[in-house]
Amino acid sequence: MKVRDLESQLKGDAALPMLPQVVVKVQKVVAADDSGAKDLANVILSDPSLTSKVLRVVNSAYYGVGKQKVTRVTQAIVVLGFEKVRNLALVLSSYKILRNLAGGKILKEYWLHSLATAVTAQSIAQTRQGKIAPEEAFVSGLLHDVGKLILAHYNPQEYQRVVDQVVEGKSYVDAEKEIFEIDHRDAGLALAEAWRFPPLIQSAIRYHHDLAKGSLRGDEFEIMAVVGVGNLIAKNLFGRNSERRAYPVERVVQYAGDLLGMNQVDLANIMSGRGKMVDEVAQNLGVSIGGM
Repeated sequence: MKVRDLESQLKGDAALPMLPQVVVKVQKVVAADDSGAKDLANVILSDPSLTSKVLRVVNSAYYGVGKQKVTRVTQAIVVLGFEKVRNLALVLSSYKILRNLAGGKILKEYWLHSLATAVTAQSIAQTRQGKIAPEEAFVSGLLHDVGKLILAHYNPQEYQRVVDQVVEGKSYVDAEKEIFEIDHRDAGLALAEAWRFPPLIQSAIRYHHDLAKGSLRGDEFEIMAVVGVGNLIAKNLFGRNSERRAYPVERVVQYAGDLLGMNQVDLANIMSGRGKMVDEVAQNLGVSIGGM
């Protein structure tokens, strides 16, 4: 499979539509300098399903907005901010489309790992004091492996072969390249470009395995490091036995230190309580990871 062929498939795939117009409009409003909370609220209110989900998530314990319940979208925007609401709309709409792709077990495993990476990347970003906004790290972590779903969607039997090789100890990238000629980074980037994901998310998809990439600078380096280390922590905590063996704590500590200046105590604080947080976010977003 060539990337060009995949891009053509994505354009003609009725089962994988473009992102809903409401999300496109949300991104435009957020990007406009003269937009206010009312402008963004009007866009979200045009989609009743998105409206109810935004309010449900805002009122969850995960966001901790306080005792007073948020009942209006404008209030939610004031509480969370433009960027968080934009990312929330992107996550909820993407999941609505992606949840029907691939096989059931592959899909649950994907969301478990992605949620674990997202909440971990968010926690790392919170310790980085503004270099990457925590909400940007969260959504980038959630979607960093989206290419796995795309490859499994187009050829589930062949992707099961990938999973079988991973169980035996091979990395996803190596197994995917052997079977498909491309890997989930290529597939994910093709989807991200088709769906016009923000540049930061595209960089997370492209570089999250390139932890020795010396040429990256600025936000590209930061999102690679934050999501990349979050990815390793998720593998260590929730991965298959082969992944846990490949990424023991000592190796994760080394990468976290080299890329982010974190020590073992910092890492232990980040890793603490991940399971509970993953369960909570999964419940709030309506993501099924039961039995994993």
